[in-house]
Amino acid sequence: MTRTLYLCLAAALLASPLRVAAQDQDRTQDRGTTPQHDLSPDQDRTRLQIRDHLLADKSATEKDLTALDSEISSYVKAKGDPKEIRTAARESAGTGCKGACLKETFRAMNTEMSRGATSVQARERAVASVREQARTGSGSSEAGKKTEAREQERDRSRDRTQERTQSHEGGGKGGPK
Repeated sequence: MTRTLYLCLAAALLASPLRVAAQDQDRTQDRGTTPQHDLSPDQDRTRLQIRDHLLADKSATEKDLTALDSEISSYVKAKGDPKEIRTAARESAGTGCKGACLKETFRAMNTEMSRGATSVQARERAVASVREQARTGSGSSEAGKKTEAREQERDRSRDRTQERTQSHEGGGKGGPK
């Protein structure tokens, strides 16, 4: 009887971490995002929480988040404070900075942090730059348009590659014998 109890207890203890990992995987798949394999499970969870907050704050759309994922991942890897990147997104959105502009803001924060700035300093510098560009009307719209065009071209290229891959995986349907 005691042996059965120990076996049940051991099985429950082993199943718990597996269940949490499976739930995290399901949560990631439900959102249509792919786990970032270069992030630890805790870092990936933080990345997902940041995404959730950006959506809830209406600082970014789901499409924006897809483009922002690499910058958010870099920020999380640099041990940036999630509160600061959310604050930066809200403040930038207040000046009309969304999409490609927001990506540039996050990239600027990552650059500042790679140079030794704290999350707070990086946010302050990046948001100040966005505000200045919005005030003067310089750079942000033109740079944003160029970045947006590059991203759209990259998306089209990725779609064509996927279509080619899928047509080759189709078992040779319609192809030479």
